[in-house]
Amino acid sequence: MMHWIKQLAVALRILFVTDLSAVVLTLIVGLWSLLAAPFDRQGRTHQAIAAFCSRLFLRLSGVKVVIEGARRLPHNRSYVLVANHLSMLDIPVMLASLRLPFRFLAKRSLFRTPFVGWNLYFGKHVAVIREHRLLAARALHQAEQLLRQGISVLIFAEGTRSRRGLGRFKPGAAHLALKTRVPVVPLALLGTNECLPLGSIHVRPGTVNLRIGEAVETAGFRETDVHQFTELLRRRVEQLLRPSDTPLAGAEAVS
Repeated sequence: MMHWIKQLAVALRILFVTDLSAVVLTLIVGLWSLLAAPFDRQGRTHQAIAAFCSRLFLRLSGVKVVIEGARRLPHNRSYVLVANHLSMLDIPVMLASLRLPFRFLAKRSLFRTPFVGWNLYFGKHVAVIREHRLLAARALHQAEQLLRQGISVLIFAEGTRSRRGLGRFKPGAAHLALKTRVPVVPLALLGTNECLPLGSIHVRPGTVNLRIGEAVETAGFRETDVHQFTELLRRRVEQLLRPSDTPLAGAEAVS
């Protein structure tokens, strides 16, 4: 009987708190972005509002985010950030957790996703169409410009949400880093797929871990070494995903 009551309480919370807050907070971010657009050419104000609303959404949803290795990501330069991709929840988790200015480089289909996609659009994130070579090259050029402006670029290197383990990495992150000579910081997400499983639209309470690895420098690699550098980045993310008894330095909770 008690188990049934707990299940009902969780279901009601998801329906009346989590789902409703997703709608309301997205509308707030969208409205603010429209009003601030003429004065916020780089999207910095939007990121601040989106980060606040993402943290509030995660808190209302009962999702706790634990960041490990936060000190490895100083804010005085730009990076290519490369991460695994488990769930649509990855996006608000990143917005809530990363305190440096950054933009997502994401496939265009994500921009069509309700709530998450709208925020990507309003936040001046970069949409990439891999099937169209010219448009894909244009997206990478936009990402290069962001890096030169001091704004980091975050790429889910698998290109799509992974169902089983860490998938193969696309070469975009390596290509971008080698061309701009910007260091790459590997990121590993754990637990977002349990809070928001693939195919579901309802966020469940739980704990998510974001692990930040040591920066990978491009020194010693040529611009043509895209394959080797891509494999190196994948190994670094894979290492972060392995179970560890000792958390990385600088562990903190954001929600």
